[in-house]
Amino acid sequence: MQNIADIKAQLAANEKGTHELRKMVDQFGLAVVKAYMGHVQDNAEESVRRYIGALKDCEFSYEMDQGTVVCVRIAVDHRRRAARIDFTGTSPQQPTNSMRRVRLPAPRFSMSFAAWSMTRSP
Repeated sequence: MQNIADIKAQLAANEKGTHELRKMVDQFGLAVVKAYMGHVQDNAEESVRRYIGALKDCEFSYEMDQGTVVCVRIAVDHRRRAARIDFTGTSPQQPTNSMRRVRLPAPRFSMSFAAWSMTRSP
């Protein structure tokens, strides 16, 4: 039942967002809203690239309770301000680590979170 409540909350949030976006288009026009959306995306990309530019190459592995291993290696290309995240060596997906009901593979989320967490460590 928790998943159903979560999905209902996500749907309500999406409906509210759709409503507010339509209000902005009505008030400012589609071209202006699209332009500002582009500015927000450009700013987000620049912020992430600036953050990546300050990172160093790193790697990490962690053994989970059931014995599977998560391996993450981040290689930073400082010239391009880009990073390659490699999960080579990570155990295969297990039947117990997928949230199939909401169609979100838990390993993908976990790996993304693991990579993000590594960049947050001192």
